[in-house]
Formats: sequence, structure tokens, C-alpha cells
Amino acid sequence: MGRGLHTIDRLRARAKARLPRFAFDFVDGGAGAETALAENAAALRRLKLVPRVLAGCEIRSNETELFGRRYAQPFGMAPIGMASITWPGAERGMARAAAKAGIP
Repeated sequence: MGRGLHTIDRLRARAKARLPRFAFDFVDGGAGAETALAENAAALRRLKLVPRVLAGCEIRSNETELFGRRYAQPFGMAPIGMASITWPGAERGMARAAAKAGIP
């Protein structure tokens, strides 16, 4: 897989190729019958990004407020449990990266 545009599908394929099967299945799967996993994927496929070329681009920010605090991005890191089965020290690395990037 060469360099280029990163997509979830490409990153998922790379993880599947590199991780032991039990680790990939744990991280890639969902609970129970994986209904929530399927519904979340379907909801994301329905989202459409609409470019607004040269529309108010002189002042831009991804900052957002959540529970009275300002963050640099409108998303955050969530604990997944046992992340270190995919990479040693993954939990600490993700926490450090989130803190450095100013995201929850």
C-alpha cells in the first residue's frame, strides 16, 4: 500500500494486515450483534461534506466548547480498553497526543 490519501478503509486494511487476528478483531469489532457498529457506519456514510470555496476563509478555527471548556478540535480521544494489544503503550501515547493537540 503506497503513500497517499488516508481513508478509514485504507487504515483498516493496513491494521488488519499488521495486527494479530485476535487484536484486530478486538479493536475492529463491536459488542453483541454489532448492531450499534453497523448503525454508526451507516450514519457516517450518510454524512456529506459540502465545500464552501472562499467563503469566510480569512478567519477559521476548529475550536469548540464542551462542558464549559474550549478545545482545539470538535472531537476527542475515547478509551477503547486494551489498546496496548495493538501497540505497546498505546493508551499513554494517545493521551499525550490528545493533550498536545488540545483535544479532550
